[in-house]
Amino acid sequence: MKKTFEGNRLSHAYLFCGLELLGKKTLAQEFIKLLNCQEEKAEKKPCGNCNYCKMIEKRSYPDFLLIEPDKPPHQNIGSGGKESDSIQIFQIRELQHFLSFRSYYGQWKAAIIDNAEKMTKDSQSCLLKTLEEPKEKTILILVSSYPDLLLATIYSRCQTVKFFPVKREDIKKYLLKQGTDEKKAELLAESSQGRPGRAISFFREPDLLEKEGQLLKKFLSVFRSDIASRFEFVKNLTSSDPSPSAKGEGLDKFLLLLEGDLRSILLFKTKATRPSDFYLLASSLKEFDSYPISKLEKSIKLLENIIFQRTFTNINPRLALELLMLEIE
Repeated sequence: MKKTFEGNRLSHAYLFCGLELLGKKTLAQEFIKLLNCQEEKAEKKPCGNCNYCKMIEKRSYPDFLLIEPDKPPHQNIGSGGKESDSIQIFQIRELQHFLSFRSYYGQWKAAIIDNAEKMTKDSQSCLLKTLEEPKEKTILILVSSYPDLLLATIYSRCQTVKFFPVKREDIKKYLLKQGTDEKKAELLAESSQGRPGRAISFFREPDLLEKEGQLLKKFLSVFRSDIASRFEFVKNLTSSDPSPSAKGEGLDKFLLLLEGDLRSILLFKTKATRPSDFYLLASSLKEFDSYPISKLEKSIKLLENIIFQRTFTNINPRLALELLMLEIE
């Protein structure tokens, strides 16, 4: 991206796509800093210290707009459904209004649409005009974990940048630079599943990894138990948090966590990778020794479908998890 900018070959629109927590939005914001950084002679750009960089970081820069899904005022998650938030057409019109003005500082006008797949069909249709008639010195970055949900006409008008899981060693090196000791850096890097966002969350919230480990071990403890115990686990998981929003957020995190760990276990079983002594659930892998690989693959696909439905529909989370519990029997 930096070489493209320095070579004056920038596209007017980009699509950053890949798994969640890989740093897509973070990189998009850093790139916008690079475009507008004031320090011409800085050894490293963006410098992060000039006024423009600081304003972009705080999202108070007048030539930068971040669009995120507009959450509905009332979400009835507690009753079993989840009303999906979305990016409404009025937000895209706000973007068009923003881009219609000249740059306040004479630099680049830039906008990020985060979770772009959550644009409604009307929103996507409205955005097409902006993509078809780009203005000079403007850049639009769409960030998405589900790019296939975008209209083909939008996809084709953006230059795609694909993000992939980061090597464990690279994450470990970053954590060591932040002052983490060797053993902890190894543990956090391996538990991050190649997603820098997870590693940073573990680093900033020391208790988070332990809580996730306890939850997963509780799940594994009911893995070989009777169906009644598994249904009781689902009941506790979907009703333990005090508020509907907390329930939804906690459940979504657990689903992503479980999907990532089952995927890691699949890799271990197929000898694609091997767990180190630092792997959070290394001692629990024996639970899966006799578990068929085909069944594990089916469980992962079912989990992916549940996560997708949780994101975009009003699927009942308890019924979905009970289906999963029947599948792993």
